[in-house]
Amino acid sequence: MQEDLEEIYTAKNKEEADVIKGLLESEGIPVLEKDSGGFLRDVHPFDAVYEIKILVQSEKAETAKRILREFKQ
Repeated sequence: MQEDLEEIYTAKNKEEADVIKGLLESEGIPVLEKDSGGFLRDVHPFDAVYEIKILVQSEKAETAKRILREFKQ
């Protein structure tokens, strides 16, 4: 999965990242989080105090972006 990932959102903290991840995963879209140090959070599950990038499979990126737009309205 890592070779075809697209960044769709940057969360400001772990709590925001968890909400976005939960939202997307509830819609059937697997999510990986990468902290600003470049570590995938599934590999290094420590609490980050800096930005966390939300990545999804490229073929699901447009759907994920739509879900986020609707969520933010």
